[in-house]
Amino acid sequence: MKQFLLNPDGCLPPGVDEAALIADEVRLVLPMQRPIPAPGYSVQETEPVLGEDGKWRQAWAEVPDLAPLVPPVPRAVSLRQAREILIEHQLLDAVEAAIASIADPTERRKAANYWEYSQEVERGHPMVADMAAALGLNELQIDEMFRAAAAL
Repeated sequence: MKQFLLNPDGCLPPGVDEAALIADEVRLVLPMQRPIPAPGYSVQETEPVLGEDGKWRQAWAEVPDLAPLVPPVPRAVSLRQAREILIEHQLLDAVEAAIASIADPTERRKAANYWEYSQEVERGHPMVADMAAALGLNELQIDEMFRAAAAL
């Protein structure tokens, strides 16, 4: 059903034909102050409520805030999870080749040591950024791979 929100004083704005609204079965709705929601909630307008006096009043409802649609990026995943997600994306060989191609022998051995012996792969570790660059992956792709790996 159509509705028309009246002025705060309950009157129609000048020039609005009340008879025409009633003939079109438009509800004349008294505005009500929007409540302040409790922490973790928002306020949404609902269907108007018919009062005992026969007047329609604007109505509000508190609803819990929705959780973020995108889950947070894990701080780290196990080495097994990291390797499995790379296998799924056919990138494991490319990571190993990128490590082997590091020019500086000390940096190459440090990267190989991290890749072979770490218990987990940290999202913020410099090697993750270096491997992403070597593989042509952007930050969003790496974040999504970490989310997917955490679910394995």
